[in-house]
Amino acid sequence: MNNNKIVLILEKVNNKIIKTAIELKPQRVITIDRLFNNDDQLKTNAVSQVKDAGVEFKVV
Repeated sequence: MNNNKIVLILEKVNNKIIKTAIELKPQRVITIDRLFNNDDQLKTNAVSQVKDAGVEFKVV
């Protein structure tokens, strides 16, 4: 894990983007809530996947 790497997701969030972010092995992933387009299931799954990978996940 690169302790200084942060991934910012600034486009519409989908499973492929989450998978790619995890593969980069950052310390933290940050995205904007509205990029989930009110898809609570996608957001819940993203939170679980990122945290399971040992990465901090923040939605603002």
